[in-house]
Amino acid sequence: MAPKSEEKNGKISLEELVSLSIQMAGTPGRSSRQIAYVSNKTGRSELFLLNLETMEFSQLTDGDYPASPVDYHKWAPDDSYILFGKDPIPGNEKNNIFSVTVPDGKVTQLTDTPESQDSLGEVSHDGTWIVFSSDRAGGINQLFGMNTDGSDVVQLTNHARPVAFWWGYRTSPDDEFIVYAANEYENLQNVDIWIVRKDGSDGKMLFSVKEGSQEIAIDWSRDGTMLLIQSDHAGSEQAGVYFMNSQEVKWFGNLNTPETPIAFTGDGKHIVVKRDIHAEMKLLLYEIETGRETLLKIPEGTAGALYTTADGKQLVVGHQDSTHRMRFLLYDLPSHSFDEVIPAEYGRYSPDDFHPDEYVNYQSNGVTIHAILYKPKSLQPDRKLPAIVIPHGGPTIHYSRVFAEMYQVLVDRGFVVLLPNVRGSTGYGVEFRDACLNDWGGKDLEDIEAGARYLQGLDYVDPHRIGIFGGSYGGYMTYIAVTKKPKLWKAASAYVGISSLKHLHSKCLETFPALSYVLEEQMGKPETQEVRDLWEDRSAINFVENMTATLQIIHAENDPRCPLEQAELFRDRLVELGKKEGEDFEYVLLTDEGHGSLDVVQRIQTSKYLVDFFERKL
Repeated sequence: MAPKSEEKNGKISLEELVSLSIQMAGTPGRSSRQIAYVSNKTGRSELFLLNLETMEFSQLTDGDYPASPVDYHKWAPDDSYILFGKDPIPGNEKNNIFSVTVPDGKVTQLTDTPESQDSLGEVSHDGTWIVFSSDRAGGINQLFGMNTDGSDVVQLTNHARPVAFWWGYRTSPDDEFIVYAANEYENLQNVDIWIVRKDGSDGKMLFSVKEGSQEIAIDWSRDGTMLLIQSDHAGSEQAGVYFMNSQEVKWFGNLNTPETPIAFTGDGKHIVVKRDIHAEMKLLLYEIETGRETLLKIPEGTAGALYTTADGKQLVVGHQDSTHRMRFLLYDLPSHSFDEVIPAEYGRYSPDDFHPDEYVNYQSNGVTIHAILYKPKSLQPDRKLPAIVIPHGGPTIHYSRVFAEMYQVLVDRGFVVLLPNVRGSTGYGVEFRDACLNDWGGKDLEDIEAGARYLQGLDYVDPHRIGIFGGSYGGYMTYIAVTKKPKLWKAASAYVGISSLKHLHSKCLETFPALSYVLEEQMGKPETQEVRDLWEDRSAINFVENMTATLQIIHAENDPRCPLEQAELFRDRLVELGKKEGEDFEYVLLTDEGHGSLDVVQRIQTSKYLVDFFERKL
């Protein structure tokens, strides 16, 4: 069913709000005072530049940047060009690597592998070669090097499992070595730091605390004597400095809250770290010699997308909270002061027009689950509101307190929204993060059910009008919730979700091979009957007959992560059971899209489908 053109139930216009430009990935130049960032202010994502000397903005690309970027762009060492990845079919993520010259915007394609995924790394410090990862080697991600014109491609690694997947890889300041993430253990949760020469020789494991822990290299010091690393070996993510000469590590933090290392400062005396606390991101410095901690003076909220300027004395910080849209700050480390350099766009709105969030918790079988709750600012004592539980994607991510157009529109139209960080989420330590290994649709589903019960216990919520919506892994949770906990839900919307683990595994070997490895890491290898039985038990396609809620299925035709087959299987099973499209369920196919989009027209269309559905059904 097509969405209505515009609803008038709230004060916030969905179309106006979603049309406001988004900016992301503000990356400072390696040698100049410029910031390159992505914005959809033209209606689609493009690269823009900000000159910090003149404070002048300019558009760099015009139709050549991907509609849904999945790779961060990277500057050349002299800032004469920027690398970026782009897929030939919008959203299919079979990226090729391109360069765009600065400031004239001439675009050149460097790799041409339409059946493979090339993910850019960085340009060497001497500007002569590029390191990148690709699954062109038999479907397994490996590291490659090539000249900056795209010639002389050389494979640098040859591991049995994907390397550098989700994790970065860094070239040493003298361009002699590359550090990267890999795993040669049978324990698929294991991640170690490896090192290889730029010609692919002398590859070896550089650092590992223990089998099963995850160690990642984040940054080199400018003199090449230290590596900034991250590890979870002590039960929570923490930062460390690895000294190349002594092969010793100094750890930072108290493990009470997870911390993610970001970068060395330019003088090599401090490290910059992001602390996760109460679903907010705080930034701080650790002095390497003493371990002394300094909290950066940044407003409350979530600080992310963090990079250092060429001199290492300033940070480009993306900052937002539930009522303030993403803006970019330039934070000066010596003075601990900042300026807003790329402001957020609000149109006719202001932060006072939006609905603030609340950090709450509830119990799920004796476990405390933290969540973010949105409710209308003005509650009428005699009015019971519908509510929606929204499980996040991932699964190993978590909700932070950020601005989200969809939540603001839903709450403005009278919905209560709950964003639970269920077991399996990051941000609460390793034990919590790993609680749902080999248990998707188990403890996480219990926590979703407990979230629905929590909403039903609020005196301003109608307990008979509870819905659920999620995308990607959140879409998996939506499918499994309406088939295994059917009595809880009146309406549900699954966006680019997962309905069959068996089919996901086999199809991703074609569309996104490294994700099949991730599924095995999370839910076991389907080599034994026990694991195959588990996959069948945790696949909603096998329990469709239980569903009583009205379901909306939204899926994109080019999605490589959760292929379209996942939606088609569930729809076809509904039809086999006698369910009628348009009455019992709705099916929406998004063309020319993948696993999400920054295109303004596409975002408005998808948002309208979702909001209109819940307004009609809840």
